[in-house]
Amino acid sequence: AKEMIGDVKLAKGLGEKQIESISQLLIKLSDFSYSHKDLEELDINPLIVSHSDSVIVDARMVFGW
Repeated sequence: AKEMIGDVKLAKGLGEKQIESISQLLIKLSDFSYSHKDLEELDINPLIVSHSDSVIVDARMVFGW
C-alpha cells in the first residue's frame, strides 16, 4: 500500500503518519472488496487526510447481480 501511495504525485508532501494512515485505509478497502466479490465499482470523493488520520467523507459503491 505504501508503494502505491508513493507513486501518487500529491503524496510527495505527506508525512509518515499520513502515509501510514492512507496505507491502513487501502488495506481495509482491499479486505472489504475481497469479502464482497460482487463489488464492481468504488468511488471515494473526498478522502480527507489530516496529520494522523484519513477519513472517507463520501463513497459510492456499485454491486453486480
